[in-house]
Amino acid sequence: MCLGSSRPRLTALAYFHYVPHRNLVASMPARVGALVLALCSAAEGLHLQKDAQPKLARADHELTAVGAEEAGWPFHRRSRQRAEETSTDSARVAVLVSGSVENLVLSPLLTNVVRANAQKGIQVDLFLSLTAPAKLGKQVVSRRQEANDPKIQTLLDSVDELSFNTTVMDFICDLAKAQLASGCQWYLEGEDRVALPSDATHRNIMTRDSPIETPTGRAVISRWRSLSRMWIAARAMEGQDQYSAVVVAREDGYWIAPHLIDVQGFQMDAQQVSTVPCLDSTGINDKAMIMGREAADTMLGMYQAWQKGDMRLDGTRTAEEALFRMATESGLNVKPEPMNIALSSQTSSGLPCFREDTFNLKQEEGYEQCFGESREYAPVTSLFSTFSCDTMNPDFYDMLWPQQVQRLHQTVAELASHSDRAPIVLTVVNHDEVEMAVNMLTSLQSVGEEAASLVVGTSTGICKAMKDSVGVAGSRCIAVQPAQDVRSSLFKHAVLTTVAAAGLTDRLIYAAPNALFARAPESWRPRDREDRQVLFARDLTRSRDAKEGCTDQADLAQMDSSVMLLSDAPQVTEILLRAWERMLYEEKASQTEALAAAVQATDAAGFGFLSCGSHTLQTAGASTAADKVLSWEMPPGVAENMRKQRSRANASAWVDWLRRQASGETQRRSAPQQVADAQRRAEYSKQASAWKETWERRVQELREENGYNETEVREQRKLQRQYNRAHREHHKKRVRYLPPDEAAKVKAKDEAWEASQEKQRQDDLAKAESRREAFQREVEKAQKMMDAEEDEEEDSTAEEDEAGAA
Repeated sequence: MCLGSSRPRLTALAYFHYVPHRNLVASMPARVGALVLALCSAAEGLHLQKDAQPKLARADHELTAVGAEEAGWPFHRRSRQRAEETSTDSARVAVLVSGSVENLVLSPLLTNVVRANAQKGIQVDLFLSLTAPAKLGKQVVSRRQEANDPKIQTLLDSVDELSFNTTVMDFICDLAKAQLASGCQWYLEGEDRVALPSDATHRNIMTRDSPIETPTGRAVISRWRSLSRMWIAARAMEGQDQYSAVVVAREDGYWIAPHLIDVQGFQMDAQQVSTVPCLDSTGINDKAMIMGREAADTMLGMYQAWQKGDMRLDGTRTAEEALFRMATESGLNVKPEPMNIALSSQTSSGLPCFREDTFNLKQEEGYEQCFGESREYAPVTSLFSTFSCDTMNPDFYDMLWPQQVQRLHQTVAELASHSDRAPIVLTVVNHDEVEMAVNMLTSLQSVGEEAASLVVGTSTGICKAMKDSVGVAGSRCIAVQPAQDVRSSLFKHAVLTTVAAAGLTDRLIYAAPNALFARAPESWRPRDREDRQVLFARDLTRSRDAKEGCTDQADLAQMDSSVMLLSDAPQVTEILLRAWERMLYEEKASQTEALAAAVQATDAAGFGFLSCGSHTLQTAGASTAADKVLSWEMPPGVAENMRKQRSRANASAWVDWLRRQASGETQRRSAPQQVADAQRRAEYSKQASAWKETWERRVQELREENGYNETEVREQRKLQRQYNRAHREHHKKRVRYLPPDEAAKVKAKDEAWEASQEKQRQDDLAKAESRREAFQREVEKAQKMMDAEEDEEEDSTAEEDEAGAA
C-alpha cells in the first residue's frame, strides 16, 4: 500500500475497483517490491497532489528504470477479460480522453474510434481522466441540460458519492468492453488546482488567448497535466509491446464518422503527429491528435516542459502554437489529416449541436478542408452547418417542448431498466390511428416479443383511448405535443430521432401503427447482418413478385420505414438527422424517401434489411393515410396551471388593494431607484465639497501669485454698474387688457367653477360614512368569494390524491 497519499473520496473509491494483474501477484518477492514501487509512483503521478511536480518526475524516472512487464498499471476488473483474449501480436493503440463526466460524449467515441479500429484487428486501450460532477443525485437534476450524454445523465440522477464509481464509471467501462475495447482505465480528478507560478518565464508562455492567470490558461495546464498522467499509466500498461499510435481527444468531441488509424504509417514513422488541417493561426489543433510512439513521449510531456519553463515555449501566443513549437523544434513530423470530429453540446431538445469554434476558421473559409471534402460534395460539412450550435435552427431544436423531452428520456430509461439498456418498442400514434396501434401491439405480443413498448400520442386523449380499447395498449403511454405547426409524418420522425439520439437502449424497434407482426423480432435480423446498425423493412409491393423482393441484395428502392431496427450508434443518429432535414425542406418527401437519401449520403454504412415475412401492413383509411398538419399545443396541464396561477395572482392583488383602501392604510412601495439616486447625490455632495475646498485654495494661490487686489476690483465693478445705469435705454411697457364684457364672462365662469367644487365637497362630507360602509361590504363579499374558491381547489386536490392512491 502506498503511504503518504491523500486522495479525494471519489478517487479512493476508484482504486477500490482496481485489482493487480494475477501473474504479477505470483511473481518473486524482488519483482513484487519493484512492482509496488512502480505502482505507487505511477499512482502518485496520476493523482492530483499539491507536490505533483516532484512525484511526476519520480514516477517518470522509476517507470523508465523498472522493466515494462513489472511496471504494469492495474487493470480495471471488468476490462481484464477482453485484454486477455486479445492477441499480443496485434497492433496496439491508446486512446486518451480528458475532461468532465458531464460533458462526455460516449457513443461516437466508442463506435467510431474504439470499435471501428478493433474490428480491423487493432488492440485499443481506453484511458479516461475525468472530473466528477459537483453535485450528485437529486441536486443534479437542475443541471440536466448540461450533460452531453443522456444515458450518463440518467445515472447521475440516481447516484451519490459512494455509488458513483460502481454505477457510472463501471458502466462506462462496460460499454467500452462491449465495443471491443481491450482495456479501460479511468481516473477521477481531484479538487486540487495546478500551481501557477507568477515568474516572468511562465507569464511569457501563451500570452494572447490563454495566459496562466486566466481560467482558460488554467484549463489548458490542467488538461496537459491529465494527459501527462494518463500517458504514464499507458506506458506502465504497454510493457514490451509498445503502442503503435496514441489518440488524444477531448471528452466533448463528437466523432461523426468512423476514423481508421493508419497503424502501419505510425509504425514506420514513430515521430509523426497528425492533426486536423484547419486553424487560423499557426499551430496544432488540440481538439484531436494522433501521434506515433516517439512523438507521444514529446507531445504528452507538455506539462513537464511548462513546469520547467522550457525555452521552446517562450514567446508562444496560444496553446496551439505552444504544441506546434514543441513539435517542430523536437524534430517531429506534423502531418495534416482530415478527421470527422466536431465539439458538440446537448440541447434541451434532446438533439446534439455542433460548435463552430471547433476549428476557429475565418468567415470566408469553409469547413470542407477539416473533413477532407470538396465544396461540390460535402455531406459531413452540410450536417455540421445544419445542426450548428451558433444558429440553433428552431425547425429542429424547437420542435418539442423541453419538459416533454425530459419526460420522454425518463420514460425510455425506466423501460430500458437504466444501465441494463434493455430493448424497447416505440410507436407514435395520431388520434385516428388508435385502433391500428392496438392491433399492432397485440400482434407483437402474440409472436412472443417481451420487450417493453412505449406509445407516444401526438395529442391528449390518445392514451385514454388506447387503454379503453380491446387489446394490448402498450407498457407505457405518454402524450407529446408539437411546439409548432408541423406535418404529422415530420413530427413522428422528430420523436423517433429524439429517442434514438439519446442512446438509452441498446436496441430500438420502431413500428408504425399500421404494422402487423408474424414473427418475433429475434428472427428479424439475418445471420449475415449482425454488424448492421440500422435494418429496414422491405416494401415487397414495389417488386414484381415476392420471391424477387426477398433477395439478399440491398436495394434502397425496396426500403420501407414502417418497421426499423435501430442500434445505439452515431451512424443511426446521423441518418435520422439527415432524413429530418430532407423532410423539412422538401415537403413532398416521405419518411422512406428521406431515409433512403440519408443512407446514400452516408455511403450506406451499417445499412441492411430485415428478414422477409416478418410483418404485413394494415389497410388504412383515407383520413388515416393523409399527412395532416398538427397544430402546436402546450404540454398537458401546463396551460391550465399557468391560467390558475395568473388568476390567483390577479385576485390576490385585487383583494389586497381593497383591504388597504378599507383600512385606510397608505403603504408606499419602496423605490430602489430613488434610494440609489439619493445615495449617489450624497456621495456627489461629499465630493463637491472636497472639490470646492481644493478650488478655493487654488484660487487663493493664484491671487497671491498675480498680486490680485480684491478692494480695487470691487470699486471698479461699482463704477461700471453706475455707468451702465446712467446710459441704459428705457422702454415703455404696454399691457393689453380684455374688454369689460369679456372680462365679466371669464370672471363669471371662474365663480361658477368654484361654486360647483364647494358643493361637491359638501356632498362628500355628508355622505362619507355611508360610502365607507358600502365599500367595506364589497371587500367582505370579495373575500368570501376567494375563500370559497380556495376551498373548492383543496377539495378537488384531495379527491385526485385519493383517486391516485386507490
